[in-house]
Amino acid sequence: MEKLTLLCEHLKVDIDWSARPWQTVKGLIRFRNAVAHGRGEELVEEYADSVDRYQKTLYEIPEAEWEEYASAGTAVRARQDVERVAQALHERSGRLQTLPFFPGSQTATAGLSKNG
Repeated sequence: MEKLTLLCEHLKVDIDWSARPWQTVKGLIRFRNAVAHGRGEELVEEYADSVDRYQKTLYEIPEAEWEEYASAGTAVRARQDVERVAQALHERSGRLQTLPFFPGSQTATAGLSKNG
């Protein structure tokens, strides 16, 4: 976050860590750090519930914060918000002759063998 903050200060891009897209970027950085620097963690759940509910949830494994964060919805939102941040930084960089994202390319070949 320090590097991003420094870059934004240099380019004069305002950051609001409490709102999208910056809030999402902050969450991604926290997620990355939790995964990259993972440590053992004891997870404890305490709750009061009915006997029926207890029997249904008895064998559910509690998840760490980073495990709960990793979802398809988070991934979609993260892609949208990271693109918004990258676009904002790109626009302020003054290098508009280049694109902030390069779509890439792919080539392939195929052939038939005599054995089918």
